[in-house]
Amino acid sequence: MPKLSHYCTAFIDLLGLSNKLDELGRIIPGGMEKKEATPFVRASIGAILNMRQRLEQWLADFDDPERQARMLDSLPPAMQEDYRAAQAGKATVQWFTDCAYINSSVDLSSPLAAIRGLLSQFAGIASAQLLLLLEGQRLRGGIETGFAMDLGSGEIIGSGSTSAYRLESTVALYPRVVVGSRLWTLLEEMQTPGSFEEFTNDKRLAAVAREQSKYLRGFIRLDFDDLPVIDPVSPQILRSMAREPFELDFGTPLENLQPELDESYSKGDLKLYQKLKYAEKVLDRGDATWMELSASLAQPDTEGAADASG
Repeated sequence: MPKLSHYCTAFIDLLGLSNKLDELGRIIPGGMEKKEATPFVRASIGAILNMRQRLEQWLADFDDPERQARMLDSLPPAMQEDYRAAQAGKATVQWFTDCAYINSSVDLSSPLAAIRGLLSQFAGIASAQLLLLLEGQRLRGGIETGFAMDLGSGEIIGSGSTSAYRLESTVALYPRVVVGSRLWTLLEEMQTPGSFEEFTNDKRLAAVAREQSKYLRGFIRLDFDDLPVIDPVSPQILRSMAREPFELDFGTPLENLQPELDESYSKGDLKLYQKLKYAEKVLDRGDATWMELSASLAQPDTEGAADASG
């Protein structure tokens, strides 16, 4: 039986694809050979399928049972029950051509599951956004909480979806994913003393949830115009792209992530590492637009990348 509940919904759009799809109409009237038509298909349908593959692969890896089992075995017995409870939190995707709705339940009576669902959304969007930027493709979107109904077929309808669409279409303006005011307030309140205790009598569990909410908050940054956005170059995302296990880690302080990131990435793809470090510098200046960041990451060799690595 469908019921009304609290959900977080993101709406994302792969920019420039409507024009690319329109160009497919030139294939038949123009009598194009396969060789001539292929670039039009790759630039339109191919780009859409690439976006879907990027996001769906990340979400599948995030929920991989073997990886979850390894993570569970690595935790002390006292933390294993918390980890099991968190696994109920998942993100689901609904595709519409070059757009997607990404949903997760925000039932705070199961706080760790709610946080993991949000983590799945934030990290999935950020990693897809960054990987697509490196390929010259740009995502724009919005993400917001609200009451909604799960119709049981993967379709979730409610206030969060309309708000997320409005953020993407009228507020974001640049290739970025803007966080709505209700979600921003929720993330801030999660970290306050006593949070979660109205939803659970377990003070220890509430304390763990507060600590994990700090980790979650690390995915959000204030952009050049003071709007909160999902940060595709946060330490958490860069660490996950360095091929390290990525999960609620139950206690790693945020300030410990950056040295770990620097060491692991320096052993890997140096050119990608240089680009990402340069991207951090662009963002840290505080006056850069996402158009500038997108352009810098899309270049094969970014000017100044060598300086960023030093």
